Amino acid sequence: MVAQWQDPASAEPREMVADSDDEPKRLRPTYATEDDALAAAQSEWQRLKRGGAEFSLDLADGRADFLPESLLAMSGFKPEIDILLWLVSKITHPLGGDG
Repeated sequence: MVAQWQDPASAEPREMVADSDDEPKRLRPTYATEDDALAAAQSEWQRLKRGGAEFSLDLADGRADFLPESLLAMSGFKPEIDILLWLVSKITHPLGGDG
């Protein structure tokens, strides 16, 4: 990610590169500070990474502590799964005849 910010000392635009690939995506806005540019670049990078994989899990017992829009760390799966924080997007708690 490449984000541009306006340096008040030199009155020149500067670029901030954060967590980038070989061909980084450039964010359109010019941010007021270096910190704002870094935060925007990191946020966009995280957003893009979240859209790259999905994980679905059915549990035998319900977990009331799992909430939508929270982050979960998984363990005991493949290393590619265990190293990521997963964003909970949907939770369902079906009730059957046993309650």
